[in-house]
Amino acid sequence: MQRDAAAQCGLGRPMYAGAAGGTALMSLDKIFLILFCVIVGIAGSAGAVALLYASSLFHPLLLAGAVVVIGFVVYVLWRLLSERLGNPAEDHYDGMKN
Repeated sequence: MQRDAAAQCGLGRPMYAGAAGGTALMSLDKIFLILFCVIVGIAGSAGAVALLYASSLFHPLLLAGAVVVIGFVVYVLWRLLSERLGNPAEDHYDGMKN
């Protein structure tokens, strides 16, 4: 059965079984791609914040703009995570049998 799932998902490439021991498989290249995108996103965000802060040292009015932009991004992320984690209607995959 494991061999059939590997053939369907990854064309014979090595597969990673979930930590829960389920049958959901994901190829290692997808896992590394997701990890790479997360790391690049974090580095890009940190770079943007550092750039806003550094530019505000030369022009103090930019500090107010930086605070507004960073506050808005934090608010959007907070609302997104709270909606996703707090809404049981979104978890329709939890009841599925693998």
